[in-house]
Amino acid sequence: MKTYYYFLFRIYKYYKDKENDTEWQALFGVTAVSSTVIGFLIMSFYAVLTYFDVIPMFFTEYNILILAVLIMLLNYRLFIKNKKFLNFGFIKSKKGTITITLVIIAIGIQFVIIANLNRQKIFSNRKAKYSTEQPIKQNSLESKLRDWWNN
Repeated sequence: MKTYYYFLFRIYKYYKDKENDTEWQALFGVTAVSSTVIGFLIMSFYAVLTYFDVIPMFFTEYNILILAVLIMLLNYRLFIKNKKFLNFGFIKSKKGTITITLVIIAIGIQFVIIANLNRQKIFSNRKAKYSTEQPIKQNSLESKLRDWWNN
């Protein structure tokens, strides 16, 4: 948990030092960035479970939006609102910056790879389900009338 608090601390310090944001803006930035990272982790885990058919795919755009808002509210309420991450006496370091950057890049790459695997699986299932043959063309009523009129 201390690692997550360090992550929150580094985001907070970025917004306070580099962006010169107010307290409220910095806390909102911490909430938005950390909730996005958590959302990617949850969606990656969900994608792995659906890829291996452990659970069915049930997310739509609205479900994802509701999940994102729920993650943001819980993250703010449980970890950010009380500003506990500021009480650990963390200091900024190059090692911490590199570690956080690499973890975020790894999460992004993992998410893209798993999403591509799931997309390939969905397309192969659709291809197997639906035939690629062209259906027999049915004559329309208009073409039948034209043929009748010309003959």
